[in-house]
Amino acid sequence: MALPDSELLSSIDVIYETVLDASRWGEVLDRATHVAGAFGSILVVSDRVQSDLQINVTSSTIAGHDAQDYVATQLNQDELQWDRALDDAPPLTILHDTEIWPDREAYESMASVQWLHQWGLDHRSAVRLCAHGGWRDQIALAYPDSRAGMTPEEERQLAPLLPHLARALEIRRPFALLKSRYQAILTMLDHLGIGVLVVLDNDHILLSNDEAERVLEQGDGPRRRADGKLGAAVGAQELTRALADLRSGARPDGSTVYLARGPDRPPYVVDVAAFREGGDELEAPVTGALVCVIDPEHRAIISTRGLAEVYGLTEAERAVCALMSEGLSTREIADSRGVTPDTVKAQSKAIFRKTLCSNRIELVHRALSIAPPLLNARGRRDDD
Repeated sequence: MALPDSELLSSIDVIYETVLDASRWGEVLDRATHVAGAFGSILVVSDRVQSDLQINVTSSTIAGHDAQDYVATQLNQDELQWDRALDDAPPLTILHDTEIWPDREAYESMASVQWLHQWGLDHRSAVRLCAHGGWRDQIALAYPDSRAGMTPEEERQLAPLLPHLARALEIRRPFALLKSRYQAILTMLDHLGIGVLVVLDNDHILLSNDEAERVLEQGDGPRRRADGKLGAAVGAQELTRALADLRSGARPDGSTVYLARGPDRPPYVVDVAAFREGGDELEAPVTGALVCVIDPEHRAIISTRGLAEVYGLTEAERAVCALMSEGLSTREIADSRGVTPDTVKAQSKAIFRKTLCSNRIELVHRALSIAPPLLNARGRRDDD
């Protein structure tokens, strides 16, 4: 009986989601195990050039069986027969243990088979997905000793998934290299106290630093949707439009979006700019958006010293500016400084005029652009 189209399409969707989310490989193997009628399956990808691109994952049915022991047996001479047979066969060819080891007594004596017997397993089938030599990969499926191995019908059901598995592994490589290269940089950017995300052309969040994760988890501004894409609690359409304008070229230099989050609270400032990674180093071009998120309520990141120096603020104006950036009201600033609210209003107008800002949120944004917040180990800046 052929696999229903809906189940096939659903499985293919999950396969390609592994490109951006490696945690989905377990689900992919669960689906492959199901359609092949197996007890469990293992995917092993060995990359001699990029060690951080290696994969060793199992289906959930054997996740607790210490599959590392099984993988280790592949280094034994007897298991090299799998490799030789898979190398000689065309890519995506499903091979069965009975074809590789017609001598069943020899088969039963192998270390890998002894490992299988511990869990009531016996017959195996295997397939190599990408046979171009850039890396070695193999999916092995194991069957209970209460039945024979893969049937012809199960083989026909598994076959349509194999080209997509191979393609997902190939597509994954440039994205995995990108993540490996830039994650360290984003970690360094945590010292700036600004959330930084790399968002792909389909709005999927590829990378994010700790400050961005903090904001996303708060859920009152930019947030990660259930499908892994960038959204917003309020103003989602405006943010989506900014990303779309960047992609279409309507605003090639990017734009700034202010995401409101309730009365008497300053909005998030979200800067959207182009991100381009050429194909020479990553084998395929990666494009998207660099999204920077500023949380004005994160008071520790804001310094007005640079703003005061650049725009020639007086000492009194700088003091008022600092209190404004901390979110104090006009009355609270007046009480703090021992002056009248009218005096604070006049000083505020002078600050806005000199800095070419029309409101407090623009003032915070201007202050951060002039003096990026370098934070210490306590998450506070040392320059104020």
